Amino acid sequence: MIRKDDRTPKQMTTHRWAVVGTDRFMSGWGEAKNGVSIAAWACKPEHRRAVLEWVESRSDMLRVRESADVSAYRPKCAHLHIYVVDDSHPALESLQRLGLLHGWEVIYDGNGSLGGTVRRTFETEDRAHQWAEQVGHGASHSAPAIVRPF
Repeated sequence: MIRKDDRTPKQMTTHRWAVVGTDRFMSGWGEAKNGVSIAAWACKPEHRRAVLEWVESRSDMLRVRESADVSAYRPKCAHLHIYVVDDSHPALESLQRLGLLHGWEVIYDGNGSLGGTVRRTFETEDRAHQWAEQVGHGASHSAPAIVRPF
């Protein structure tokens, strides 16, 4: 089997989920001569539904399915191409239009004035860091807030 994976080493850890389909147009010729060609779109787990809908809407894809760990995926085929769904990919257009593609979350173990673990989401990184600093100043201990993109 010929296997082509477009992911970078970093994307190998972040883009492990894949939506997979049998490519009826590419099967039977070229690198898939006398065999089946399979296309997989590696994405972040939180984008899987949007990617699944996008792949299912393509007329050239048959048997659309998902794989939780595309690195371990070993289909019986002549050719497998793993594409990357990054933030500019057409599959994520609906999330971009709705403003759901990017965000920041703050996770803070309050144990003081907040009384336990708190998770809040923000649209911008600056707002997330501002809130993390505010809650950190009122704490009775020095546990930092975790600020991360989602």
